[in-house]
Amino acid sequence: MVINNLKLGAIVTLTALAAISCNKRTSSSDQSGSSDTQTSNQENPSEDRSIKEMKSFQILGIDSEASIDEDTISLEIPDVSLKDLVPSFKFEGLQVKIGNEIQESGVTKVDFTNSVKTPIVYTVEAKDGSKRDYNVSVSIQKSELNSLISFAVKDNDSIVNAGINENPTNSTISASLNYSKDGNVAGLPVTLIGYSPKVDLVLADGTLIPLFTKETGKETIDGKSVKRFTTEYKNPSLKSYSLYSYSESSVVKKYAVSVERVAINSLKVLKNFQINKKFEAKIDQGTKTANIDLPYQYPLNDAILSFQIEGKAAQISNTNKVIVSGSKENLSGQKSIALSVIPFDDSTPAIYTINLNVSSVVPPNRVEDLQPPVGFRCGDSIGGSACAVERENALKSGCIYKNEYDFLEKKNAYPICGSKDNLLATCTCGCFEKDTKIFAVSKDTNISAYESITNILSKTNILSKKSSFSVVGLSKDSTLSFMKTKKFEISNTTTGPEEDDLVAFTTETTENVQRLAVTKKHAILLSTGVMVQAENVKLTDKLVLADGKAVAITKIDIFKTSDDVLNILTNGESPIEHTLIAEGIVVGDLAWQNNLKTMLNSIAIRE
Repeated sequence: MVINNLKLGAIVTLTALAAISCNKRTSSSDQSGSSDTQTSNQENPSEDRSIKEMKSFQILGIDSEASIDEDTISLEIPDVSLKDLVPSFKFEGLQVKIGNEIQESGVTKVDFTNSVKTPIVYTVEAKDGSKRDYNVSVSIQKSELNSLISFAVKDNDSIVNAGINENPTNSTISASLNYSKDGNVAGLPVTLIGYSPKVDLVLADGTLIPLFTKETGKETIDGKSVKRFTTEYKNPSLKSYSLYSYSESSVVKKYAVSVERVAINSLKVLKNFQINKKFEAKIDQGTKTANIDLPYQYPLNDAILSFQIEGKAAQISNTNKVIVSGSKENLSGQKSIALSVIPFDDSTPAIYTINLNVSSVVPPNRVEDLQPPVGFRCGDSIGGSACAVERENALKSGCIYKNEYDFLEKKNAYPICGSKDNLLATCTCGCFEKDTKIFAVSKDTNISAYESITNILSKTNILSKKSSFSVVGLSKDSTLSFMKTKKFEISNTTTGPEEDDLVAFTTETTENVQRLAVTKKHAILLSTGVMVQAENVKLTDKLVLADGKAVAITKIDIFKTSDDVLNILTNGESPIEHTLIAEGIVVGDLAWQNNLKTMLNSIAIRE
């Protein structure tokens, strides 16, 4: 379908939801800046044409630079796949090759999986034809973590989780088992979980018993991927012994272990304690203190308290209120709580002080420049109230911080969190004004016309993937001089209020005066073929009509709206196919406010 000579007879308003601001795409190259990498028609008599040297070497996207020792290049990087890495390097010479294949800095992918045993040979070739080989190896950084995070003893049909007290000089592990006449603890199965690939058990007489460990998972700590290991063994006959845990870099930590049986009626132990099933206390059984580290300005109203005790009951000491695991308590403004564990024999309870350590450090705002995973698409339509629920849940789970929550609330957006409450992406809650006309095709009549977006969404069911309309956007082979269109299916919709400022553009042709209003972050196609955010459009720029003609902007205004806004995501594949024709103007669909943000400010369609 080709649209030509489209005329608009009405003054209309188009609004779009503000998406989270995105990084501008920058163009850079790590190819050597030396003049030795440039060719010229004129020879420089004083030039040393035998130079062939690698100056620097790193992996694109990873902040770690290799060490270069004569002809050996070594690089350690975080725990990521070593396959298909993109090296970024600087050199002096004519070109760089692996075998017969020319390597382009920041572009060519290389498999470094086995490079520690068999280094990759990079050959730097000089202008005089001489060559120099470099042996390049890339390896995973060795972790210095050696903590044990879980010690569980299986006693008959129950699992007893020991208290682990981390201390720089005297770490301890204490497990209290149910009473038995013989007090025997020998042979009970023990399961350790921690960050140590090697664990040794040392008896009181100095006998060392190496234990078998296996890697059982990974997690992210301080932004770095860390391996998790599991160790299983039979508890020795002695109630006290030592465990030595080693990091990948051979840093050792000693734990003094105590496994003993006590009279069940006198047990009064707080085994674990969590807030909102996310933030776990580190309990020191010796001092009966526990510390929970909480994010900046973390909300403690309606905090869910989850815990395990060995005893009859737990109560908050200052109120004598008995609580059960999973109950909600308002802890706002409290720096600590006192929790009493009452034994079955009603003897003196054990009182634990639980410190609520809310961070005072303002964390960086990750959502402002967040880039979504490749292939990510936002989910079903979500309005303002649902957005608020998503933001609240993400804040309590620790997926986002309070400053990020405030930013998303202002921008009328919500976060997408992973299965481990890790922040993946953000999505907007709506876009076009309810009366905006979108060029669409009725599936009932096959007639092409401008339809109200409200009418289109009312006849669209995202869950069943059915709609009475197809929408019209640009085809991937469109150019500015020959605009071609294509029908697309609606793959998603959004609805929600708009609180941020809108930008209104007034344009004028010989036949009509038009007005287009969008939010500041909405994608607009300029006559240069570049897709930009509305807030970056200047009065000297020109917009694009449905027939590909450029139209001048005569006025730019800033205003607000109190109406809900809506938007559409098409099933287009290429970036230019994620376009809509709204009131005769070519604009981006919802994809440009989410997973295509990184392509803004670059050429979307050519002349």
